[in-house]
Amino acid sequence: MKVFILVDMEGISGICLEAHTTGGTAEYEMARRWMTQDVNAAVQGALDGGASEIVVADGHGTNGMYNLVYHDLHEGASYIEGSPRDWYIAQLDGSFDCMLMVGMHAMSGTPRAVLEHTWSGERWHKARLNGRETGEIGLMAAYAGSFGVPVTFVSGDLAAVTEARQFLGESLITACVKEGLSRYAAKLLPPQTSRELIRKGTAQAVRAAGEAKPYIVETPVALEVDYVRNSHVDVIRAAENVEFVAPRTVRYSGPDVPSALHLMR
Repeated sequence: MKVFILVDMEGISGICLEAHTTGGTAEYEMARRWMTQDVNAAVQGALDGGASEIVVADGHGTNGMYNLVYHDLHEGASYIEGSPRDWYIAQLDGSFDCMLMVGMHAMSGTPRAVLEHTWSGERWHKARLNGRETGEIGLMAAYAGSFGVPVTFVSGDLAAVTEARQFLGESLITACVKEGLSRYAAKLLPPQTSRELIRKGTAQAVRAAGEAKPYIVETPVALEVDYVRNSHVDVIRAAENVEFVAPRTVRYSGPDVPSALHLMR
């Protein structure tokens, strides 16, 4: 059983402040340890569930996508860190039996969602995949689905796991580690409690991988991005399959999800 784990930071246990996810602060250094502990719980759970090979990809953009604390990582997995790389979930392909998402956040504009945003909180306002408003959970699930890989587990705040079920179905296994009170406030579970939820959830998710279906979107694909400012659009070069549909909206088209996302990138 081969398992891919994508990890972001905003949905990690204990995190609710911008300083937690921004490099160069004491809060960030502390949050890196929390992130590592959540990942270790997910790796242990995947092993408990029968995984024979686990690859973890750090998908948080801060610090050059090198956020995990290397010397504290679980020995049961290999880890993708740093940038540039081909993609946030580089090396994901059809050889994996499932993908687990750890530390995810809700899409931009979601109420009572901790550190909600879509891709870049400074540059992106909204995104739509084939006309449906979609955040990072849906985009990454669709990316994995293009390789036939199902997402079987998501952890994060209540808003994130609710969003995940809307895209991936009510049977999706989740771990809700906190409840957003506002963008910068949350009701938190104790750390050991949240990590035990992650461990048990990932074990269950790996065991259920054979019955899970990938999230497939209709092809060809259109990804529309509403940018925050005109200046964000001004620097985008005209190219084939790049259409400027409004002053701050760009449509990226491709034969499949990876093509559209790579074009956008």
